[in-house]
Amino acid sequence: MWPLQLRRRLLSVACILAQHVAYERERERERERERERERERTCRYALATTIIGVLYSIFEVVLVTVRLIAGHPLLPGKISSYVSYVGDQVMIVLLLTGGTAAAAVLNEIKHIVGGSFCTDAGTYCEQIAAGVAMIFLGLVCLGGNLTISAFCVFRNKV
Repeated sequence: MWPLQLRRRLLSVACILAQHVAYERERERERERERERERERTCRYALATTIIGVLYSIFEVVLVTVRLIAGHPLLPGKISSYVSYVGDQVMIVLLLTGGTAAAAVLNEIKHIVGGSFCTDAGTYCEQIAAGVAMIFLGLVCLGGNLTISAFCVFRNKV
């Protein structure tokens, strides 16, 4: 009688352990799916900040071109200077956070997914690294542009 009770208890413990292992595996799969969704959101954010940066740069080029060709600013008075000044500040923050997000994705790909992924994917990781470098180069250029905009705003230049 005693060995039968022991077998039943061992069987119930084994069932509980099997359920726990299955539960832990499912939790790990869910965590991996969440990490994948987070990587996707991060990539979208980095891409969105870069697109916004390009659109703002095109807008600034149009403002400067109209000013050079027509001889007067497209936006009246100091509004043009303030738009450039505030826009440059906003773009610096967006590009800094977008570049950081892209760098984090690249780091995760290289270290967490595995170095073999970058080897198997061909030039994919190098292209991401080049994109991150270009974002930070754009950030440096925008810093120079912000300096000029600040000079124009605070020197009352139009």
